[in-house]
Amino acid sequence: MQRGNEGIPVKTELTSEGMKLAPRLRRFVEKRIERLKGRYRELERVRLNFKRETPRKAGRSYSVNARLELPGHDRIVEKRSSNLGQALTRVLDVAERQLRKRNRQYKARRREPAMNF
Repeated sequence: MQRGNEGIPVKTELTSEGMKLAPRLRRFVEKRIERLKGRYRELERVRLNFKRETPRKAGRSYSVNARLELPGHDRIVEKRSSNLGQALTRVLDVAERQLRKRNRQYKARRREPAMNF
């Protein structure tokens, strides 16, 4: 028996500017997103944008932007690094922390007794 929307794959959109995404990177992202979906069922869609900030010869600088679409307000995280993998990992870690915090706040509100005046 499934509860909520468990088992429904989260919609994931990956876009890149100025670079091509390797299949290995795509698999890594899909795996991490599925893990998030397993823990946070309200997650509806994740949009990731990868961008090369500077030209190749000047030294590489990457930016990764994540938009987590949830009921209510979406969460947006952006990180920059000279290493694409490091920027991606940081974005996904921060996104997970934000989802965890959102869940804690929601549960705390549910536990508070209603005030009758």
